Order: sequence, then structure tokens, then C-alpha cells
Amino acid sequence: MKRFIPWCFLLQFLKFFPFNRSAAYAEVDLNNLNSLHIENRLLEFILPYEDSFSQNSYQGDINTDIPFTIKEGSIPILVSAPHATEHLREGNVKKADIYTGSISAILHELTGSYLIQSSGFSEDPNYIEAGDYKQALKQIVEENDIKYVIDLHGSARHRDFNIDLGTINGQSIKNSALQKIKYRFESNGIDKVAVDHTFSGLSGGTIVNYSANNLGVEAVQLEISRAYRDPRNDMNSFYTLLLSLNEIINELNDNINQETLDSEMTFNDVPFSFWGWKDIYFVFKNNWMKGQTESTFSPNAHLTRSQAAVTIVRALELEAKEPLKQSFEDVSEEYWAFKEIEIARQHGIIGGYKDGTFGPGNRITREQIAAIFAKTIEDTTRAKRPAFKNVNSSRWSFDAIMSLSKKGIINGYQDNTFIPGGYVTRSQLAFMLHRYAQHRREIKDYDGIFWDK
Repeated sequence: MKRFIPWCFLLQFLKFFPFNRSAAYAEVDLNNLNSLHIENRLLEFILPYEDSFSQNSYQGDINTDIPFTIKEGSIPILVSAPHATEHLREGNVKKADIYTGSISAILHELTGSYLIQSSGFSEDPNYIEAGDYKQALKQIVEENDIKYVIDLHGSARHRDFNIDLGTINGQSIKNSALQKIKYRFESNGIDKVAVDHTFSGLSGGTIVNYSANNLGVEAVQLEISRAYRDPRNDMNSFYTLLLSLNEIINELNDNINQETLDSEMTFNDVPFSFWGWKDIYFVFKNNWMKGQTESTFSPNAHLTRSQAAVTIVRALELEAKEPLKQSFEDVSEEYWAFKEIEIARQHGIIGGYKDGTFGPGNRITREQIAAIFAKTIEDTTRAKRPAFKNVNSSRWSFDAIMSLSKKGIINGYQDNTFIPGGYVTRSQLAFMLHRYAQHRREIKDYDGIFWDK
């Protein structure tokens, strides 16, 4: 019977020898891999990686009391391969997810990610609630401020997906990061990329569940079809998978670096007690609105039409449909907001006056901003009765105000009035943009910082 070392003794071992830095794998880079692939020599490069797992009929090293390998990284991302070798689940021996060990090892060399992978026979690390593997993972995450855990697994060819991204039904990773991962696979030609299709990672013993719910770190479980992870089956598919995973890790690390570099919001006139501070923080972090000075936001200042155009074009990430040219006699090409005003006009979300002017310095009203937002939302339903006592159905902005009110993007006042002709303040626009983003759920990198009022 295989003897398993208790985790308390294991952690003492790791305390003095925190990472296995054996030279089992040579350092690799993309140029080397590409050259080997072109020369049809990539398989002979990969097989020695797999040998350490496939020995002893995929039970790995049978003489070790520590049935997993840890390698130190240089970026705050951890790659895990708990099924690189055979394992025991409820008394039954389960087959290894072949080549997940090799893939994780190569990714470690390519990207500088931290690595933990099974390298011997043990209880299933992805099934039991605790165990040595999870305790070691916990130590890596906490001591190195890991931001993402990417847990690699293998699925059979007969599954109707090539990759299944397990997210505990959206709970383990922000949607923005998930979409980046999915997009990278698909943009590299890997089709049938599913999310929580068969393997969601929902059970309590999974690495993704433990990472997200016990350690508070974002995590995703990647179930990879054997059609892509077995280089003996199709080297081109394997190489595409490897490049995609390398790009995913690098892009996630870029996100981490950007968030670290972002300066914190330090506006003296927006204390935490201010009703809209979370909304202002949201638009500031997204670079949609800036302070009027380095230390002031002026939340109660009225918004001009040009300021509104600039902010909305930034928020919607709109680009010009055609070469820009002057459309309004009072907005020259030298005007500071010329580009954004013209882009907004091209997209039909803001126009000028009948006399051919735009009125860039005019203050924008609440009903005008409602009309702008409403043009970006598909909503064919018409309200049957007013939601506000001073907005009747004959008013030109009635449908826009009712649509946005129904979606919670705009609010009225406590006396159930809306004051459609009132001027919009900077904090009110921040509120609307935040709620609009919640409605669309298409915001990059900041999908996890939505708040309720």
C-alpha cells in the first residue's frame, strides 16, 4: 500500500525546500518551439517531458513520498496539472490526463508561471476536500500573491467540445478574463470552446473551487480534448493549443501589471460618504472620465455637450466609420473634442441643432443624455404609462426616459419627478455609465468591480 506523507510534515519540508528546482526540463522559448515544429522535431522534444509522468504505467515516481512537483515562477499565475499521473478516487484507480503534465511544464518554462503538477500516485487532488496537493497550492498562492490559477485537465475525444472552461457557473473568474481566454482559443482556430458545459468545477474538491472559494483567487478549469493535447494524434493541433495557452497566460499577466500600475482615485471632493463615489471610481478606473484637476473631480459640476460626447465615445469604444470632416460650423477640426463629436455623430447617437451648430459648450440636459443612451440599447417596447409625474407620453424624450428607467440606468428624484430639462452633473453621468455597463456586461478588464447602490 502506498504511504502518503501527512500534509503537516509536508509543509515543514516545503518551508525549508519551498520549490523543486530540478533541471529536469531545459528552458524553452517560442522561437525554439517554432523551429522544432517547422523541422518536424517537436514530438521528440516533448516526449522527455512526458516520460517523468508516464513511467511506471503513468504512476510517475513510485519512490517518492511527495507525489507532486512544485516549480517557482516569476509572474503571479499558477498552472496546475493534478491528473498528470494516475490517481486514486474512492478506492478506484483513475487514468492520467496524459500530456497535461508536459503542457504545464512547458508553459512554466515559456511564461514564468508558477507550477504544481502531480508526479506520483496519490489520492485524487481534484476530488478530495483537502490533501497535500491543496495545502501546497495554498502555500504557493499565499506566499506569492497569485492572481490566477489555471487548472489543466483532459477529456475524451468523443466529447462535443474541444475545450470546456469550468468556472463554477461564472463564480470562479471574472467574465472579462473568461472572455479573453475564450477569444484567444477561438481566434487561433480552436472551435467548440464551451463554458461550464460538462466540467464546471462545481464540486467542493476541485482545484478551481478550492482556489476561488477557499483562497479567494480567480481560477479556471480547462478540460482539453485529447484531439488537441496529444501530440501523437495531431501535432498541429497540439502546437496551436500550446501557443494559445502561452498567449492566454501572457495576456492575463498584462492585465495584472496594468491594474498594478493604475493609480488610485484620490479626489478630495469625492469622500467615501458621497453617494456616487463607487460610480465615479468605476468610470475613473475605466478611463472614461477624468478629474478636472489631479485632486478634484467636481461631481456636482454640470456637463457640456462636448464633454458628454467624449465620455460616451470612450465608454462605448467607438471608432470612426469614415474619414473625419467638419460637420458643425462651431466645431472646427482644431477643437479639443472634434474627433469624439464627429465619431458620435457618425454613429447616430448625438446630433446638432437645426441651424447647423452643435453647441459644444452648452450644458446637456437629463432628457438629452437619456436619448443618447437609449440609441445604444435595443428596446422596442413602449411604456404604457409614465414612470414620473412630470414626464408625460407626449414628450419627445418619453420613450428614452421610460426605457432607461425600466433598466435602472437612470433614476428620478424622491418626489417621483425626473426634471427632464434639468442639467446633468458629472456624478449623475458616472452613475448612468456604471448602470449602463452593468446592463451591457461588455466591459473589458473591470467586470468584477460592479457595485449595487
